[in-house]
Amino acid sequence: LMNKGVFNSRFAWFAVKRSAMVGASVWVMKSIWDEYSPISSFHSHNWEKKARSPLGSFQHGDNIRQYLYKDTSMVVLQLEPLGLYGRSGVLICNPVCTTEDKMREIDNMGEVDAILVPNRGSRKDLRAWTERYPKALVICPQKIFEPVSRITTVDKTTENLFKREWRGIRMHQPRGVRSFASDQVYEYDMNCTLEENESYRQDTQKALLVTGVLGFYTKSMNYLRNRLLRVFDQAPTVSLWEQRALLSDKEKYGIWLEELCQEINPEVLVLQNQSHQVVDNPFFVRPKNAISCTVHQILMAPYSDAMVSFPDLSPEEQIKKLDQKIHEVSNNAITLN
Repeated sequence: LMNKGVFNSRFAWFAVKRSAMVGASVWVMKSIWDEYSPISSFHSHNWEKKARSPLGSFQHGDNIRQYLYKDTSMVVLQLEPLGLYGRSGVLICNPVCTTEDKMREIDNMGEVDAILVPNRGSRKDLRAWTERYPKALVICPQKIFEPVSRITTVDKTTENLFKREWRGIRMHQPRGVRSFASDQVYEYDMNCTLEENESYRQDTQKALLVTGVLGFYTKSMNYLRNRLLRVFDQAPTVSLWEQRALLSDKEKYGIWLEELCQEINPEVLVLQNQSHQVVDNPFFVRPKNAISCTVHQILMAPYSDAMVSFPDLSPEEQIKKLDQKIHEVSNNAITLN
């Protein structure tokens, strides 16, 4: 009986290893096919065949719109107007072929002037988008210039175009990511669509768009999915796969992101990586609180050891000021989107 049990366990282990090898081989062959075959789905420009209806369409203000799909999302940002008559335009981040009623929503926001491909996974529908909007600039990070060039012509890299603000958008390069990771963070000026005399009278309004590493994943009935994605219903999170594959130093990445958020003080946080069964709102309208939760509760980065002191105040005033600081820190621990 013992020999039979040992045989069964060895056979099971052999079957698991063989299945894993077969699965890995199939994945590699499919990846090669998608990359290089001229008849693969990556190279297809058949919009009708690729079009899929989003789970939901959400808008923040007048110039940010996000379309959620089962395992991704597409973000549309209205750009600073060009020309004498202020022609409006939009940037598409992570292009996904969608239904015609949603395309009419996008066209109503402005002409598609730019298509941003933030990572390798964003190329699946790129060819169809460039066929539909041949005049749009195709933009991607330098690290994926060659993979994107296999699908279509790349006009600009994010490092060149967004190094300084371009039509309301500026790129920030994260720290603590692996050398091959193309994921970047984009600062968006929500006042860029206003006329010059109006923008001076408005308070600065910024948005922060995170195209990789962070994601927003809500719970489902699938326990394995929930665990692998490390779902968190009220704050951005980092899946186990993203953390291991893309981050070389999670603490450095987290502290950098928190400092950037403090510096920009955005009104809203927009995450490209999304996965939901049902969601009411994909935006985080308390970005600093949300990022603080992600950095210190999920990435487990330590809080700053800086000592809080008020030497110019009397002892009674110091106590009051310290109470206020404690209250601020406590509020930052609350995360609502």
